[in-house]
Formats: sequence, structure tokens, C-alpha cells
Amino acid sequence: MYTTLNMIRDCHPCREGWSTLLEFLGKTGPDDDRLSLLTILESNGFEDAVWCLRAVPGYDREKRAFMAECVRKLEQFFSSSVYSDFLLKLEAYGAGESSEEEFVKAQKQIAAHQAQHDDEDDEDDGCSLIDAPTDYLVKWAFAGNNQGRDSGVMVWHTMWHTMSSVNDRLCDEEREVLNSKLIQLIGS
Repeated sequence: MYTTLNMIRDCHPCREGWSTLLEFLGKTGPDDDRLSLLTILESNGFEDAVWCLRAVPGYDREKRAFMAECVRKLEQFFSSSVYSDFLLKLEAYGAGESSEEEFVKAQKQIAAHQAQHDDEDDEDDGCSLIDAPTDYLVKWAFAGNNQGRDSGVMVWHTMWHTMSSVNDRLCDEEREVLNSKLIQLIGS
């Protein structure tokens, strides 16, 4: 997978990650030269490479399949089996085993479940470790079917935060597996 520095800049990267990448490339500013995400992975690491997926056009199913696999690592923290069921549907869609219509139906079901339980969550003053990843999973999956730049930003913003949550909770071996999966994805 390839992007450009201009495409990355248009997504508003953090200052530190942007500076690291420019320094690694020996550049002082953005350009339209093709840039492999493998190079970004080497320069900036796993989380920034995942963040930069937003600057790669296309590959929607592949990105969703990768995200589903990453979120699967957090399944033990899910507060309801509804999220696990949705994750199966997300994986099937990402693998091309279900239609867009089936995926949209699953999105609506998970959004309805989330809306039904929002009031209960508001009453809970504690911060559960799964709150953010579950919320990001729902928002990411729901936003992915909308049109326009704002929904795209939401998709990748939530994916990046989910990846941060995943990365914080995994052992080195699990992180290495996801890193290998990312290399497979972006090497295509």
C-alpha cells in the first residue's frame, strides 16, 4: 500500500510523528512521491502506520478485516456478546463473505443496541477498560458506510484509538502477530 506525504498531511498528523517521518525520509516538507506504508512502519512504528492507513485510498474490505482481527484481541473485555456477534459479521464482510446489505443491517443492529444501553452507561461513574474500545468499534463500523471526508476521518480516528487500546493490553507476542498482519496488509 502506498500514500504520499501530501495525503498524510491532509489528514493532520501529530507534530511528533510527522517530524519523525520527514527526518527519516530526509525531507523538509510534503510532496507527491509514492510512499510505502512499510517505510512508515519502519520509521514511526505500528500505531503511526495504522494511523496512516487513512491516507491510503481504497482497500476498504482489507482494512476492515485487519481492524476486526485487531479488535478480536480485545474480545475478552467486551461487555456484551452482541459485540462479539457483530465482530463476526464485520470479519465476514471484511473477508468478502457477506454483502454490503448484510453489513449495513449488522451496523444498524449494533447501533440500536448501543443506543439502548447509552443511558445505562451514563449512570456508571466508573471507567471500564472496554468502554473506549467498544465505543470505537461501534463508531468505526457505523461510520464506515457513510459518505464524505468527515466519516472517513471518524473511521480512522476511531481505528487509531482502538489500536492504541489494543496495543496497551497485549503481550509482546500478540503485538508481534498484529505487526505481521499489518505487514501483510500494507505489503499488498
